[in-house]
Amino acid sequence: MQQKDIIDRIIFEVMKKMIEKKLISRKRNVIPEPPKDLTYQILNRIEVHERNIAFLKIFILGIFVLCSLFGIWLLSINVISELSSSGFFAFISLLFVNYNSVIANFSDFFYSLIESIPAIDIAFLLFTIVFFMWSSKNLIEQFLKGSRKKQIFT
Repeated sequence: MQQKDIIDRIIFEVMKKMIEKKLISRKRNVIPEPPKDLTYQILNRIEVHERNIAFLKIFILGIFVLCSLFGIWLLSINVISELSSSGFFAFISLLFVNYNSVIANFSDFFYSLIESIPAIDIAFLLFTIVFFMWSSKNLIEQFLKGSRKKQIFT
């Protein structure tokens, strides 16, 4: 439906320009005849419109990719600092230093390890990584769609 609206608007604009240039007679008895290159003009306008939309999508998706990369960088620094300040690395190092006592008190060790994980920060980091992957996928698809499209009317 949207494509038809765009085509109708383009046809209206071309016909309006032709009236302004007095290419179409305003007499009621004369049936207006479109110029020979009307099809070319309409298809050319559609192609220009689609190209502009593709460039806008690429620009917006590029901004999304850059912002999500910046967010991943900031959130990964935050997660690492939260892991070190919460004692998570100390509990993990205990696993390597005193393995037998960790196995003997595994349930307490496991609960302490779970409590020291900054879950909200990790969730934000994972959300940002998923958003980066989604925006990168769409950006690559948009590039490939633009490179596969061949110009019919040049």
